Amino acid sequence: MIESIVKIWAKYDYVFLNGLWGTLWLAFVTVLFGTILGTLVALLRLSRCKVFQALTGAYIEVLRGTPILLQLYFFWLLLPKVLPFKVSDTACIIVALVINSSSYVAEVIRAGIQAVDKGQMEAAKSLGLSNKNAMRYVILPQAVKNILPALGNEFVVMVKETSLASVFFVGELMTSYKTVQSTTFLAIPSLTIVGIIYFILNFILTKILKVVERSCRPVTKQVQDREIIKVENLCKGFGELKVLRNINQHVNMGEVVSIIGPSGSGKSTFLRCLNLLEVPDSGKITFEGVEITDKKIDIDKHRQKMGMVFQHFNVFPNMTVLENITLAPVLEKKVPKEQAQEEAEELLKKVGLLEKKDEYPRKLSGGQKQRLAIVRAMAMKPDVILFDEPTSALDPEMVKDVLDVIKDLADSGMTIVIVTHEMGFAKEVSDRVLFMDDGCIQEEGTPEEIFEHPKNPRTIEFLSKVL
Repeated sequence: MIESIVKIWAKYDYVFLNGLWGTLWLAFVTVLFGTILGTLVALLRLSRCKVFQALTGAYIEVLRGTPILLQLYFFWLLLPKVLPFKVSDTACIIVALVINSSSYVAEVIRAGIQAVDKGQMEAAKSLGLSNKNAMRYVILPQAVKNILPALGNEFVVMVKETSLASVFFVGELMTSYKTVQSTTFLAIPSLTIVGIIYFILNFILTKILKVVERSCRPVTKQVQDREIIKVENLCKGFGELKVLRNINQHVNMGEVVSIIGPSGSGKSTFLRCLNLLEVPDSGKITFEGVEITDKKIDIDKHRQKMGMVFQHFNVFPNMTVLENITLAPVLEKKVPKEQAQEEAEELLKKVGLLEKKDEYPRKLSGGQKQRLAIVRAMAMKPDVILFDEPTSALDPEMVKDVLDVIKDLADSGMTIVIVTHEMGFAKEVSDRVLFMDDGCIQEEGTPEEIFEHPKNPRTIEFLSKVL
């Protein structure tokens, strides 16, 4: 057996090498033109035109849902009959392979584009770029890192799938096997040589692909002890009244920070400054490494990652419970409506409001409205949620239900900043507690440090009245 393999290789090595070249050439041409066509299909599928979406969706489903050999036969028979000029078997097979490849590449490119942060398109639009220029200069260059490894996989797959072209005697490795076998009548040794070549080729390509994947892989951010919000020298006033005085503070990812203090101490103003609902007079606020107090920043982009729950609920009275929740994900994050509804129903189920999904807010109790407001914030999948006295407008018997929802969020690892008068809740859930008075953070520490061993005289006085 081995002797036969050596003899066949020694005599017909040039035949196999020509077949190897044909396989690589066929795979390269297929993926190259398949990528060009696939990019067009992907862009049409991502367009807002329902007709384009439907046509490209059907195109992809048909090509991915039928055997590639059937497609090869189809175009091999069809093209010579419909084209006004003579077309070779090789050209017919290349067209079929390109069209088949484009259906897979289109999905790769679509997924790569959708993996780019939606805020990138918003930022491009805020600069006045057209959709075409935003896609060309902003989105596609970033999507390339997501797309390249998958395209490499498509090339490896196509190297093997081009073997089907041998059915039509197109020059490639399996066709070389047929040529040698028909001459030597030694099928197994000839087939073994082809198998070894395929294995070595794909082994090398796979190793190269792993290097490409490593170079394209994004750097994983360390979330432990990573600052998600940083406040520096924050000042805010209303006319002559100075509400916030030179505040410096930070919030780490996954941290629960409670802000306590007497009424009028600046707690809510401080919270509202974190997402610029109140614009600071001076100072700097950095969110996820971006200075959002910079007037050039698209603040709406960053607010999508900073959910907020208000004291007086602020749910939309003209919309049903479900519509309240799905509005922003559908309009701003472009989540398909059906997907948004499914995710909303899952969230409603968690807070016990699923049966109210088609009701209007006027039919909900205060506690139910506040749970709806929390779910509405969660639906945007934010990185942090700001709570501005979420229970102060509720009847006492409704407070527990809302606090339980917030506790569940805290247990899940959500970053939370909450202004609250519920001292027991702050003590139980918080990682840190800030005590504010007269527009300043007078004292901060762990719940035990603040509630059991306060040091600031003003903190001691306040807690003596509320505990």
